[in-house]
Amino acid sequence: MALWEIMEAPFRCMDEFDVFMDMINRRVIMDLLVKLATEQYSHNQFIFFTPQGIKELGEREHVQVFEMPKVRD
Repeated sequence: MALWEIMEAPFRCMDEFDVFMDMINRRVIMDLLVKLATEQYSHNQFIFFTPQGIKELGEREHVQVFEMPKVRD
């Protein structure tokens, strides 16, 4: 995230940013990332990868969620 301030790119990606967070901190950081993406960097596209579900994010304007199909039951 520190490089976002000095490097201009059309995409911003974060991979498994929440893997070691509890549910409370995870919710807080997800809200902050969505706010940052929609307000401060609204001209960029953000891609957040997470192995965990994101149902708590809910439906929001300008947010689109894609889920990989389960490979195992």
